[in-house]
Amino acid sequence: MKENRITVREADLFDSKDSEAVLSVLDSYARDPMGMKKSLPKTV
Repeated sequence: MKENRITVREADLFDSKDSEAVLSVLDSYARDPMGMKKSLPKTV
């Protein structure tokens, strides 16, 4: 059986992949019923 590993690291907000991932997570929090229940504005 293959062991799954998780790596935790600080996001590099100057890296486009990292910054897009952070915004994606924040947007999913905002769309949650406990959030604003809508996507973040494009200006974020």
